[in-house]
Amino acid sequence: MNKHLFRLLAVTALAICVNISFAAENALACLTSGSCIISPAEYPKEHLQGIESCNRYIYWVFSKHLVKTDLSGQLIRQIPLHKEAGKRIHGGSPVLVERKLYVPYCGSGFNAALNGKPSHNYVQVYDLDLNYIKSYPVPELEYGAGAMSFDGKSFFITGGRPADLPGNEIFEYSRDFKLLKKHKLAFNTFKGIQTLAFDGKYFYAGCYGGEYWTYRISSDFKRVDYLDLSGCIGLKPLPDKRMLAGKSGVDSTGRVYTTLAVVKPEQYLMRIAVVQLGADGGIFCNGKPVAANRLRNMILNGKYNLTVVRCAENTPLKKVVDLQQFIPGKFILEFSDQEVDL
Repeated sequence: MNKHLFRLLAVTALAICVNISFAAENALACLTSGSCIISPAEYPKEHLQGIESCNRYIYWVFSKHLVKTDLSGQLIRQIPLHKEAGKRIHGGSPVLVERKLYVPYCGSGFNAALNGKPSHNYVQVYDLDLNYIKSYPVPELEYGAGAMSFDGKSFFITGGRPADLPGNEIFEYSRDFKLLKKHKLAFNTFKGIQTLAFDGKYFYAGCYGGEYWTYRISSDFKRVDYLDLSGCIGLKPLPDKRMLAGKSGVDSTGRVYTTLAVVKPEQYLMRIAVVQLGADGGIFCNGKPVAANRLRNMILNGKYNLTVVRCAENTPLKKVVDLQQFIPGKFILEFSDQEVDL
């Protein structure tokens, strides 16, 4: 064979191999909007806590199991989560960093204060074949470690929160899990934050509650947008401002199943009316003073699909309850540790 022809064939074969390898490693990014992946199995008395992907495989964290599948949902391996010193095993929403899977683990009571008891909250580390490597304690997560993400420099961990405790918190850690900073969030939730994902610009927090909303938080933690998107059991950012979001359902046989669907978060942004409630009872809607009995019409006429009520943490609950009767549709509370300046 002519040596030039042989060299050409060799180069062509190498290029084909590289392209195939590149396509396989980036297959997740090729999923189209509306694509759906079904969980490989049912886990009685468990549900999906979060997902991650290396673009070729998906890693599913259930309450007590860690599962690896291909992009069609075909099971490759499943293991029970490594058991720590705590009384309960409860995995959370994971993050993948430098070919290691970091899984938050709640061994203490979720959504409940420790009240002097030792914390059994950890971050567990696994390789991509689901072999356990080690654990890091994160005792600062008093109400349970439930979700984490990574911004390229620091880990961010959040989790449980008693329903009657205003606001939420996200804890920032170094790569060796030394606490760097605690970020306070104004928005209130039913049971803390269940999933946390970072797309390079925003954090996305999936939460339980009557509407199962997703909260989009700026990287400086100063701005929050609200999405009418269920993200409480799994969120994974994709290229082109898309997201892989988990959702549970029940089939005709009564089997609980989980699917992952490709969505565009921007399409779920809610149009909000901001209502500020002052300590003296004064009410402002989108910066304009308004009487409570006119509030409903302002919201309806503005075609807002969510009302954000902002007030100080020490605002008497009765004032908030009295205001709610004038708010049509969906609403959420945002608390400040200072009086709201009207």
